[in-house]
Amino acid sequence: MKKRGVTIIEMVIYMSILSVLLLFFTEMFATLINKQLETESLSNMQQDSNYLLSRLNYDFTQASSIVLPAVPGVSAPSLRLMIGATLYDYYLTSGNLVIDHGGIQNQLNSSETSISNLSFRRLGVGNSRDVIQVKFDVTSKIKQPNGYDINHFSTTLGIREK
Repeated sequence: MKKRGVTIIEMVIYMSILSVLLLFFTEMFATLINKQLETESLSNMQQDSNYLLSRLNYDFTQASSIVLPAVPGVSAPSLRLMIGATLYDYYLTSGNLVIDHGGIQNQLNSSETSISNLSFRRLGVGNSRDVIQVKFDVTSKIKQPNGYDINHFSTTLGIREK
């Protein structure tokens, strides 16, 4: 008469195979989560960078003059443009790029990034048609295993003739 059931050896083999599969899937899941965080971090930085550069470019096309920095060749932590009859100020506050126009303040970067090393350098001879060299760093607030992602940006913008 044959007994039906599982021997202890069979049970150990099944448990070993299950443990290996579980370990494999756990490792794969952890890798996927890390890649998702890395992709999200890079995406946030790229979106903010594109938006900031596009916004500055757009505002320069609308501006009639550069008010600050006033002296050519000097770098300043803030920028002031005259757009229509309104002054637009760009500056850093607590790692955020802020635009102030007519007393209304708006944060330009998202809550997932911070801005640092912002500088505006006026190039030219000091008239209202000079150009500005803009430099800034965008840092992700999502920490990666090798640290925080940082992108450095530098561009030159000028006021267009109307």
